[in-house]
Amino acid sequence: MNRERQEAGMIILYRGRGILTFFTFIFVIAAEDWLMRKMGRSSRCDYASLFAWSVAFVNWVIGRYLNRNALEARRGLLSRLFYNAPHQFLGLPMELWSIPLFVFGFFCFLG
Repeated sequence: MNRERQEAGMIILYRGRGILTFFTFIFVIAAEDWLMRKMGRSSRCDYASLFAWSVAFVNWVIGRYLNRNALEARRGLLSRLFYNAPHQFLGLPMELWSIPLFVFGFFCFLG
């Protein structure tokens, strides 16, 4: 009888398989953390750039693979980055989220 009740919760906006961007980030960081512990490395901060670049690469490959049919007829850099992709995370194509991750890794590497 109480159908109008709404529950508060976290909202993640995605379309198609865009939620894989979020899970890719978590999975790659967890896998690399596990590898670093197995290799005996103690400081995770020293490898922040490696983590960010790995997530960026994996996410770029998965995003380009899933959105490959929508990209075939596109020409020009901006039309290939900002387009109506079938798989989006927070309103942007999946692979576009790799660019800020790569830049973050670059600044971690410098700092």
